[in-house]
Amino acid sequence: MFFVGKSIDGTRHRLQKSNFIISTIYCRIKPMQPVIKKICNLINAESLELQLAAIRVLAELQVRDPQVVQLIGQRIKKASSPQLRVALLEIVAKTPVTAYLPHLIDALQSSEMQRDRIVSIMTQMGPGAVPYLRKAYKKVTYQTKQAILDVFARLKSREAIDFLLMALLDQSNFEHLRYVCSLLRPILAQAERKNRSWLRTRIVRFVNRTDVKKNASVLTSGIILMGYLGDVSFKKNLLKFIATNRELGVRKFALISLSLLPLEKKGNEDVIKALFPLLHHDDFSNIVKNAIATLEKQTLPEKYKKQLTKLLESHHPSVRSFALSKLGTYDSKENVSTLTRYLDSNDFRIRDAAKSSLEKMSRAVPALLIQFDHASGPEKASQIIHILQSHKIYFKKRAACQSIVKRAEKLVKQNNEQYKRYFALLKAVNPDYLYTYVMTSVKAFQRKKKWDQALFYLNQIEGSVLFNEEARFAYMVNLLKRSKQDLSSAYRDQDKGLLMLQSMVKSAGASFAKRIQKEKAFDPKDKYYIGFHFSEKLFDLREFGIQVLKQLAKGNTTLGRLAKKKLSIVGSLSAAAV
Repeated sequence: MFFVGKSIDGTRHRLQKSNFIISTIYCRIKPMQPVIKKICNLINAESLELQLAAIRVLAELQVRDPQVVQLIGQRIKKASSPQLRVALLEIVAKTPVTAYLPHLIDALQSSEMQRDRIVSIMTQMGPGAVPYLRKAYKKVTYQTKQAILDVFARLKSREAIDFLLMALLDQSNFEHLRYVCSLLRPILAQAERKNRSWLRTRIVRFVNRTDVKKNASVLTSGIILMGYLGDVSFKKNLLKFIATNRELGVRKFALISLSLLPLEKKGNEDVIKALFPLLHHDDFSNIVKNAIATLEKQTLPEKYKKQLTKLLESHHPSVRSFALSKLGTYDSKENVSTLTRYLDSNDFRIRDAAKSSLEKMSRAVPALLIQFDHASGPEKASQIIHILQSHKIYFKKRAACQSIVKRAEKLVKQNNEQYKRYFALLKAVNPDYLYTYVMTSVKAFQRKKKWDQALFYLNQIEGSVLFNEEARFAYMVNLLKRSKQDLSSAYRDQDKGLLMLQSMVKSAGASFAKRIQKEKAFDPKDKYYIGFHFSEKLFDLREFGIQVLKQLAKGNTTLGRLAKKKLSIVGSLSAAAV
């Protein structure tokens, strides 16, 4: 007696013994009829363990004897447990001969158990399984028909694809048609170039069949397959199915399939001519929406300009949105005037379409700048800024940027908060110009010791990517210059200038003291204030403060003597040498 797989009592000894016996039989026994017969008899043994052992031996021997095939086939159908059926199917998987097909079909008819495994095994049999499956298809239940269709979809041979196409005629109910189309979809979408011509011919031939033309549901399925294959040559066929005398479902899916074709290139005047009138149709969800999906990819000729303007009166918001987006291809003052009116629409789709078109039109800039001057609120101003960001080429002109700066400066002098929107505009369209302007203004005000004005300009770029190391240093300098410079420790954490300088020292280290010494805006009083506070801190911050005080202590001035005194208090090792 021998055992296969995990034994009932789970002992390792019996498992090793069974594996040894199986390997011995597989290596030494030739497929002699008496031995095979004895092994087959064990399949009907009362012990599940014996059954599984016998099944494994037969699987390894790969027996093709008709009597064995008959026995195994019957046992698959009558298998009392999932475990036994799985084991029996492994025999077929290792010897996938077409003689097993009737038994596998019977097994599917009696139970859906291990359906996917059976489908996989039938697929292993290759094109040789097709003739029998074609005959069996007519006689089996619908669930088994679906399994057979799955096999054909996996085979992907021309004969199998032909069968799947014809299977659409088997039943007209929606679920069946959807199922078959779902099987054909990946085949068509992933078809290699050498097979696409054949597939194209087969689909066209299918939709032109008389029995297909008479059945709207089946015809619709064929039209859907055209979209799945996505071949441009289907264009003429699909345009015929859009005609007004067709059923609504046929027209709808013809439009959907047309939208799936690669029609982005020029030369689709026939498509535009056929679909443009549909934008006036009352049925939005079935007709208008799907017509727009294709027309959006087209470049409309100039002659459609007036028709697009009329579409702005449509009761479909999506049609108005489409018209506005297409008007952007005609860069004219007249169109700019039309589009700017829709920037205030209550419908976000209309606003977005108008904005998108204006972003493409260079002639829109002057009109948008005028609207910007008269914008009633921050939302309107922000909307225009977003559009003008697409016209950065226009604002590379120095005169254009100077004009924005002049408007901003005028509002600053009037204490009008609207100046902020002009700096925001300049930041969006030409940030380099704004940075140069700000830093130039800061340096000019620093020379005049107008620290508040310098900070005002730095605030225009603070919090943006323009606020780089140079700008941060200038900001810190001006904060310290306008500080009360209180030497009490309580004030230390309230001085924004000191806090900002502290973060810089932490990044650069004590050597940052050299930069403080070189800064022309700092006088000895400022340096003493900085050195005094930092010398009372720890580590690099303390060393930074000491270095600032040492430089100041070299001079024989009142502040110099105060610096020496502070150094002696904080206990600098080199204080005595100063």
